[in-house]
Amino acid sequence: MRCLASIPIREDVQVIVVDDNSPEADSYIDRYPELSRPYLEFIRTTKGGGAGYARNVGLDHAKGEWLLFADSDDFFSDGFIDLAEQKINMTVDIIYFKLTPVMSDDIRMASNRDQWVNRLLDDFLSTGNESMPRCFHWLPTSKLIRRELVVRYGIRFDETRYSNDVVFSVLTGCHARAIMACKESIYFLTEREGSLVSNFGSKPGELVCRTKVVFRANKIMKSFYNDIPVSDQLFFFMKKLYHTDRESFAFFFKEAKEYGADRCEIIRHIRWSENGYLNKILVYLNGMLILLRRKPKLKI
Repeated sequence: MRCLASIPIREDVQVIVVDDNSPEADSYIDRYPELSRPYLEFIRTTKGGGAGYARNVGLDHAKGEWLLFADSDDFFSDGFIDLAEQKINMTVDIIYFKLTPVMSDDIRMASNRDQWVNRLLDDFLSTGNESMPRCFHWLPTSKLIRRELVVRYGIRFDETRYSNDVVFSVLTGCHARAIMACKESIYFLTEREGSLVSNFGSKPGELVCRTKVVFRANKIMKSFYNDIPVSDQLFFFMKKLYHTDRESFAFFFKEAKEYGADRCEIIRHIRWSENGYLNKILVYLNGMLILLRRKPKLKI
């Protein structure tokens, strides 16, 4: 309930809490009186569709002019509403704020989680290159999104187990008529030891799912900004797949050009020994030979 406690009770602030089929949801209202606070909607679903599904349910019930997402483990900074109110009269569709990564069990301890977001905004504030936050700010949190933007383009979260927020973030960023960034932080992003973030990429099927999403996101970005660089995460996932799942690597390797990624760049980002030109060739041939032997079962 730390997240709810950080949000002031105000008539002009609609709070939507979505419980996606938790086994103990029947007792939540009795156990957590915060869920009965004014101007809060507690919505229970029975699908068990994951974070993307829950966020879409929240979108369906949202009524305000601006959207602000939060994960249950995170929380907002003191006075964040006042700071947001200073910015919402700007004629922009997205307002990006910095975030403060901390450890969940001891918020006095800093975390390294998603520090790249702050670096991305620092670069935008210093250079004015707005294509980077539009394309690469993949978190739905720590930013205000005009709801009309989401409605106008019918933008939804992917209902996937992993990376459900990436395509949503890319589509809202690229479709926004105007954006702005702020140097202030309004959001505490927490990290818990042993969490999905801590074991990134290690779950069954996770790498394939995340790679699919990043390829789709890359294609969308290229349709708006032809000169935008390919995401480092695409190369990271392809390298992981090469060493752990050659068949999946071969599929994505074959599809790379269609989704705006260069095969030679993928090869270059897979580590090989010094002067190992033979290894570069082997990486390429391994992908193509697997394709010749087996029909890929994946689909982006």
